[in-house]
Amino acid sequence: MATITEPLFSIGDFPYAIVPQQQVEACLDTIESAR
Repeated sequence: MATITEPLFSIGDFPYAIVPQQQVEACLDTIESAR
């Protein structure tokens, strides 16, 4: 078990733990907009 904060969510092997929260949300917004 890692002692660092766990990622809020994980999809496959995406390293969400090392990605800033705002950047993750921005990526999700871009993905949703592209659909």
